[in-house]
Amino acid sequence: ISPNDIAWAGCCHPLAMEYNFIGYNGLPCHADSMCTCHMDPFYCTLPSCFVAGTEVTMLDGFSKNIENIVIGDIIRSYNEYTNEISDATVIKTQSQTTSKTVKLNFNNIEVQSTFDHPYYVENKGWSIYDPESSNHSFAVNKLEIGDICYVHNNGNIDKVKLTNTEEVIENVTTYIFTLDRDKTFFANNILVHNKQ
Repeated sequence: ISPNDIAWAGCCHPLAMEYNFIGYNGLPCHADSMCTCHMDPFYCTLPSCFVAGTEVTMLDGFSKNIENIVIGDIIRSYNEYTNEISDATVIKTQSQTTSKTVKLNFNNIEVQSTFDHPYYVENKGWSIYDPESSNHSFAVNKLEIGDICYVHNNGNIDKVKLTNTEEVIENVTTYIFTLDRDKTFFANNILVHNKQ
């Protein structure tokens, strides 16, 4: 297998990491499991993620730091079609190093994620800080100050306003996981997608 073969397969190739292949969107391939592979073999995107210390709401109502989530954990999820809180099981975990994150402040709640992580916004649906960085397979809007998002509050869903954003340009390790259903969870109690 030559480097050219791997370049053709993009990040989908299991040896992409060994050859330090850079995807055609300019993102490096850390490992084939870190990429979302589409019909176009030259398409590669790294997962949207949260920094260490982000608290994930668990089934029992307590929280667990995202870096400590393991396969088999059951978390609180949300069905956007039935508008009901549900549960989902973690079936895969991932981490990566990224150089650009954003701190989002919702009154007294702060969440720090990659620029393209989706948050659920009232009357807008899934929205991200920087739509130009999006490689999502579903439609997203721009997340803006003043947007109303959803917060988990003792088993209920309340509304909270995005009041401030702050870009952070430094290398940090970020984390995400795959769920068996609903594809949503609560990060520091804020409703988010688990897009990988």
